[in-house]
Amino acid sequence: MKREIEGSMERFIPVEFFRQRWADAQEIMAEQGPREFSFKTLSSATQGFHAKNKLGKGGFAQVYKGKLTDEGEIAVKKPLLISNKGKELVLNEMTLLLGSAHHRNIVKFLGFCSHREEILLVFELASNGSLDNLLFNSEASRADVLDWKRAYAIIVGVAPGLLYLPERSHNVIIHCDIKPANILIDENWVPKIADFGTANLVPQDQMHVNISEAAGTLGYSAPEYMANGHVSLKADTYSFGVVVLELISGRKNWNSHNQSPNGQGLWDRANELCKEVKVSEFMDRKLIPSAVLDQV
Repeated sequence: MKREIEGSMERFIPVEFFRQRWADAQEIMAEQGPREFSFKTLSSATQGFHAKNKLGKGGFAQVYKGKLTDEGEIAVKKPLLISNKGKELVLNEMTLLLGSAHHRNIVKFLGFCSHREEILLVFELASNGSLDNLLFNSEASRADVLDWKRAYAIIVGVAPGLLYLPERSHNVIIHCDIKPANILIDENWVPKIADFGTANLVPQDQMHVNISEAAGTLGYSAPEYMANGHVSLKADTYSFGVVVLELISGRKNWNSHNQSPNGQGLWDRANELCKEVKVSEFMDRKLIPSAVLDQV
């Protein structure tokens, strides 16, 4: 048994768990043939994982931009440190992407690299970065890069990807962490759902799964999960609804109570203005000049 300390919680992960997940991934790779990259190749592509090539950072991994000499640009997910939880997330993501997730609106998995105790994952590069960066951290004016036409295209692009996960992939998948940071935008402004580390497979005869560990992100997690740890097939739909409200309003849900003059959250404010047929008052002012109100 291996032991892992997470905050004040201590849990045990059997060594057999990692062996089985790696065996599952290897079996799928033998059938579908994703590329195995050498560490030297990925290090060269990212200039030694140089800080200037860092695209983002999560709780357990950093993502770097890289360029292969013969195949163009890639994104490389590299563990921050070696931990049982980190390995679990990486193997979970690799197994799900290999075995189930193949869709235009799901980030394309290109291959992996097993280096000492690290497993690095390689993806197609989404050159316009994450939706979170475009909405809340972009140096350029939002109106210049994200008008209504593009915002609407992102909404109707993510939706079929979400529908695919539970209904049309080889397995029933709940992503469990849909948020702007996990929606990537490629060079053609096509949205891609990314980061399947906390995703869960649901047995065909069940409508929900119980999750014993923390998953998801505050402000995006469905109420039933926050209340009792149940994650249903509708959980990602709820999270996507929050993303849509943020995209239209230009405000984050988690601190929207503080941003609203009457203390309302995004859900309450949107519902109230919709009933009053005042949807335009909910919209980000920068979107209004290009908006098609019938689509809002």
